[in-house]
Amino acid sequence: MRSNKSYGLYKFAMAFNKAARSFMGVVLNYAKRKKQRNEETSPFAIRYRAFRDLINNINSGNSDGEFFSIWRVDCDSITICEENLKRGKSSTLSFMLLNTYKSDLPPLEVDIKLYSIGIVRFIVNETDQFVKMERFQLPYNEIIKDKLLDAHFLINSRDKLKITQAKDDNSISIEFEIVDSFMNNDLDTESEKKMRKNLTEFEEKISRKVFKLILTCNYFKVETFIDNSLIHTINPNGNFNFERVRPFISKSNPNIKKDDLMKISNAKKTSKGDISAGKIFDSIEKKIGVTNYFGEIPSLLKERKYHKKGWGVFESKLKESCGNEYVNGGNIMEIIDSYDVYSKNSWYDIYDRFPDYKIYGPTCIGTDIRVHNTSNLYGASEHSTEVNLPEYSSSYRFYNLDVFTYKNDKPDALYGSIPLVLSVHNDEKNSLISGILWLNPSDTFMDIKRKFNKIDTWWVSETGIMDFILMVSDNFGSFYYNYHMLTGFPTLTPRFGLGKHQSRWFNCKDSDVLELSSTFEENKIPLDSIWLDIEHLNKRKCFTWNVENFKNVPEMLGELDIKGRNLIVIADPHISIDENYHVYNKLQNQPYLPNNILGDDDKVIPITITKAQRISNPWIKIRNHQEWEDFVGICWPGKVKYPDFLNPKVREIYSSLYTNKHYPIMNYSNIGFWIDMNEPSVFSSSELTLPKHSFHYNDIEHRQVHNLYGYYHLKSTFNGLLTCAAQRIVFLDNISNTNEIVSSFHESYSAIDNALPNENERLNDRLKQDKSILDLISSGRKILNQDNLLELGNVIKNIQRPFILTRSFYIGSHCYGFTWTGDNKADYDSFSSVISMNVSNSVCGLSYTGSDVGGFYGHPCKCLFINWHKLSIWMPFYRVHSHIDSPKREPWEFGGEVLEYIRKLVVTRYELLSFWYTISSLYSFKGKPMLKPLNWLLFEFKNYDLIGKNESILKICECQSFLLGDTFLIFSTLQNQCTCKKNNNSLKSNDYNNNVLNTGYIANNYTSLSVLLPYKSKRKNQKYPNSFNDKKHKTCMYVDKTLWYEYNSFNFFVLDNKNYIYDYMLDIETPFPCFVKEGCIIPYQSGDVLSSAQQLQITTRLKVYLELINTCDDYYIDEQLKNPIKNTKNITNSGNENMILAQGNLFLDDGISYNYLTGEYLMNTFYFVKDETIRNKSFELSDSDNSKPDLYFDSSIDTSSISLSSSSTLMTNIMQKSPPMTPSSVFSSVSSSSFYSSMTSQSDYVTSITSLAESSIISSSKHIYEIYSVHKSIQVYNPTTNQISRINTNYDAIRNKWIYRNDIYLETISVFGIIHKPKIILLNINNITSESNINLTNKVIKKLDFTLVNLEDASGSKSSKLELYNVEINVAKLVNLINNNWRITIYV
Repeated sequence: MRSNKSYGLYKFAMAFNKAARSFMGVVLNYAKRKKQRNEETSPFAIRYRAFRDLINNINSGNSDGEFFSIWRVDCDSITICEENLKRGKSSTLSFMLLNTYKSDLPPLEVDIKLYSIGIVRFIVNETDQFVKMERFQLPYNEIIKDKLLDAHFLINSRDKLKITQAKDDNSISIEFEIVDSFMNNDLDTESEKKMRKNLTEFEEKISRKVFKLILTCNYFKVETFIDNSLIHTINPNGNFNFERVRPFISKSNPNIKKDDLMKISNAKKTSKGDISAGKIFDSIEKKIGVTNYFGEIPSLLKERKYHKKGWGVFESKLKESCGNEYVNGGNIMEIIDSYDVYSKNSWYDIYDRFPDYKIYGPTCIGTDIRVHNTSNLYGASEHSTEVNLPEYSSSYRFYNLDVFTYKNDKPDALYGSIPLVLSVHNDEKNSLISGILWLNPSDTFMDIKRKFNKIDTWWVSETGIMDFILMVSDNFGSFYYNYHMLTGFPTLTPRFGLGKHQSRWFNCKDSDVLELSSTFEENKIPLDSIWLDIEHLNKRKCFTWNVENFKNVPEMLGELDIKGRNLIVIADPHISIDENYHVYNKLQNQPYLPNNILGDDDKVIPITITKAQRISNPWIKIRNHQEWEDFVGICWPGKVKYPDFLNPKVREIYSSLYTNKHYPIMNYSNIGFWIDMNEPSVFSSSELTLPKHSFHYNDIEHRQVHNLYGYYHLKSTFNGLLTCAAQRIVFLDNISNTNEIVSSFHESYSAIDNALPNENERLNDRLKQDKSILDLISSGRKILNQDNLLELGNVIKNIQRPFILTRSFYIGSHCYGFTWTGDNKADYDSFSSVISMNVSNSVCGLSYTGSDVGGFYGHPCKCLFINWHKLSIWMPFYRVHSHIDSPKREPWEFGGEVLEYIRKLVVTRYELLSFWYTISSLYSFKGKPMLKPLNWLLFEFKNYDLIGKNESILKICECQSFLLGDTFLIFSTLQNQCTCKKNNNSLKSNDYNNNVLNTGYIANNYTSLSVLLPYKSKRKNQKYPNSFNDKKHKTCMYVDKTLWYEYNSFNFFVLDNKNYIYDYMLDIETPFPCFVKEGCIIPYQSGDVLSSAQQLQITTRLKVYLELINTCDDYYIDEQLKNPIKNTKNITNSGNENMILAQGNLFLDDGISYNYLTGEYLMNTFYFVKDETIRNKSFELSDSDNSKPDLYFDSSIDTSSISLSSSSTLMTNIMQKSPPMTPSSVFSSVSSSSFYSSMTSQSDYVTSITSLAESSIISSSKHIYEIYSVHKSIQVYNPTTNQISRINTNYDAIRNKWIYRNDIYLETISVFGIIHKPKIILLNINNITSESNINLTNKVIKKLDFTLVNLEDASGSKSSKLELYNVEINVAKLVNLINNNWRITIYV
């Protein structure tokens, strides 16, 4: 038995050990933060820069359009479409690139794929090599969805192209018509067409733009056009470069010539299949001194004597061993690639005392790409720069690294890499969006330089093939739909992922978790998730628990689940080297894996355990003394190894760690995962990551695939959680006693071992329909992926959607989870980068993004903490997190005033959670980014004047504002608003002091913030109602005005080309300015909840913000207009106006499962229209009885034979069939209303009215407005059919399952900006015989109560005497959103 003294020493040692590990990590992070490579310290980037400078100097004297390049096209090698198919290639255009002066060198092969949706893909690779090296290319259909694109959009027939050959045979032109896939897939549904009964003509929205590609042969150049407008040019400066794989030349043969290289190449060509020729090749190789570089240098690593003498001696020995590097000379005619211009450090280099051995030598690739007719560039995630990418002396780097407390306004590499840049081409002739997507996961730099109305970009990657994509579209919807068809559509987040998350790195206990949950409840602050950092683990080993601090995990999870809250735990990729650690043993000692593992097949295949296979390399390997060794690094647990996620078998094993057999808490559904340190982070290596000369599966050097490591870690985690979710459904269907789940947490065996032998008859009957699914679940060895979801959904319901947060990401990571901007600091410098970094992530297709609220390292003052919350409630991912050395960050730690203010902000977030969930569904199904730059709204508004004249103003405003969805415009301050210590120092004063905008001038504790509200260009193409039949044409006097509303107030702003900037005076308690664009409808919910799960019991409300111009009743005579100009945006019909003044969406499902894939969802689109057609309807006075109760109308009741005289019978029937969640008070909720039913003895549209006065109001109304909704279907990718498939709503299922939900009922509608005072508002409910058959002759009409409030013009416009109103309509749950049979009519 351990004595008290020894136990005390043990506790002290453990505490000291933890502190030492924490200190070591922090010190290492700080030490390496300054040792990150950039363009000036990366040898391959230096070589390419030298090559660029040389070529640019040669071209400096040439006129515009003329240039020199060392590459030309072999015209005889050009093949198109069918010719490529015969050779087994799927490209549209193929040709060979030759060295201009050395045509005898093996050529480069170029394949160009043209896709009918405006996408061009370029793939360039070597045809032959001096030394064998497999250049890495993204696996087919892995990151890029080649299967979908090639099947439906690849142009591989000459019949679809217009091909023109130049007379001098120096160029070839290829044209085709772009098909807008987004518009074609976004047409109105049949039910929507029927609801728009006044719509007589329906035009398909198909883009008719013409795409043209011109290939110039000598010198090599490619240009792309849209309707003859030049968009992109490849190799405009002649900077195309492709370093050839070459042998390393030993010191004994320093004078080897290029002719000797040609001998090797020719000998290789003849040696294929010829043994004697192979011997000749070997003799030539030996003669000229080509050595195996693999064995040349690594042996020096263990020669400690050089270490003792210092790194200088060691480096000298290294150089002596390497010998001379091969250089061809300075003559341009002798240049093969950039290695011939600058060769230093091409085979090895030492950085930060860590050597890098380039086994295959210099193999970088690069080119220049020019973007025409634009000055803006967005994207390039992840970098801490401005939204509109600025120019720097150094280049943007894409190389995933662990960067602790990174600095703002730097193009240095950070945690993730999405090498995508977008430009907006905004002019009156052609408004377009273009993009460049660079598909190379090795270390990559991008440089930009703006010239007059064009941007030159340079891309260079250290190795691999050259693979990039050019995209173009005429609208953002199409651009992002195409981008996600290219890279995969985003996952639909569980609803709780959009709620509030609370996290802190500290030595916590299960009691701390429950206390934190209870304290949030006591303070009435909603909370969805509590996060556990590495201290909850046993010695920081993932998939374990600190059993001393977490003694009853099942009870803790159960308590959280009762309140609808989730627990998010951390899982890093590194695995501690410990023979007693079950995860390490599973990978280290797992010699076999089932033969039938998940492959490329689309269908689920039953597992049959037959012969087993050995796993080749479960870990990352490194070469040492001619032998392969597992790479051992240092991270949080100490010495660790790194799983080789490029090995699909290793990914399968790792995914299985997330199943309950290996991690028993996975029996619980309220678990999510946070995967960190997956760049990957290595404390003991250069740049805190894996050595570039380490190796993966199939002998792939890590140098080629570095940025993929985090992606595959994320994908493995997702597949594991998905598999566990499917297993859990089967387990829970069979375990009657939940104690079995609790006991399984403490036992080593899985619940499946007990559950499956006792399957009940219902489960057997269900699973017999698909034997493969039964095998999948019962074996526990089949790992599911997203491609299995549609098939599984027909057999197993309620499969839970995984929630994952990842720090490292790459192209395609949006398909699997969230991300955040990493280890920021608790200061205003980090705060000022929140908008730009997250907007850039969203621009690059990763909208589920956010930043640590308050800053990760350090401690914010009260002012900064409040400001960070003000901003973060408008970010998709909203989490408070802090370092282990930082004080607590819970809101009550800052005092009562701060607590109350934070509570109001969080409540605002939760009130809009239905809006957040809706825009996340549009992001998932259509690819629409949730966050967008301010400039993109100017593109939509066609505001050319503001863009051209005020670029400096826009630059500032884009740094402190962003668009949320298509609705909100959010502004923040870049200034230090701290009044705690009277610290009024501003940030970046040198950048902003000379501009006219106030970014946060502080005076008397108030901050003056200038906000820019974009206005629409003068709407010359607008038709307005001419109700007075004047022969002269009338135009609204507000034709050049745009309306913005301030959210959660009664203020509005009228904008035009003279008034669009306003100064806001903010104090610390004032919310950041939040504006709503005209023409939007926002769903929201109001009510106290503990978490988002409880919002299913809160009714839905709508806020409607009307467009100004369409509500206008003031006109001036325009003598210059000869003919009325039709409004192409709004719906018109034979002179009867039906103009859409506002519209918005509401997506509903269970918020947690994949049941929406089987139709269990609602996608409501709400419309507010001005309708002049209703005036033609006749009304007839009937018996009035004000004593009749107000009744709730259930659409399932047949009212065709009911008259007013039988109202008591009707009352009885309605009370018997009313929805269970509808309170009885609904029947008297609108005291002044009366109930009407349709009269079967009357003609169509004969409806009862209570009084002659009401009938007179309706018949004499000048304007009539309607509010209604239509249901739309969603579309998802179906891997089985390889198509985008439409999924219709399953009304029977949701009526049965959602019977106890309240969010399907509409409570109130608040209309902002109506220009006329309503006189009467009626609710019309039609009888439904089926979803496609709405009986318009049988209806119930109910008069609704409303209140009226004057809105205030906050813009201070003296010329405008506009009076607008807010109308609050009490619907009182009379509308069930499942039923598509209601209309609210406003008569004024």
